[in-house]
Amino acid sequence: MFYTRKQVSELVEITFSPLFKWNALFLATASILFAYLNIQVVSVSALGLFIVWLGAFLWSTKEVREEIRVHKSRGIVEQKGSGWSLKNPSTYVLK
Repeated sequence: MFYTRKQVSELVEITFSPLFKWNALFLATASILFAYLNIQVVSVSALGLFIVWLGAFLWSTKEVREEIRVHKSRGIVEQKGSGWSLKNPSTYVLK
């Protein structure tokens, strides 16, 4: 849901979905907007959904982020794309 992982021989390609960031941005903006409009119930609900969404992302990608961090410290990671682009999402190639 948050990322895809492909392994071809010795290369591992991990692509993070940009929809995570767009959804998180929408929920955070909605929370701020409804707080400004003084609609507390909706604002708190949007903030709660944002926190749950962020927690789900961090929990489900924990192992992959750790793997990327280890490979980055060794200097054997190639990063391509953008975290916000729908056509060219953020991709890590682990060698």
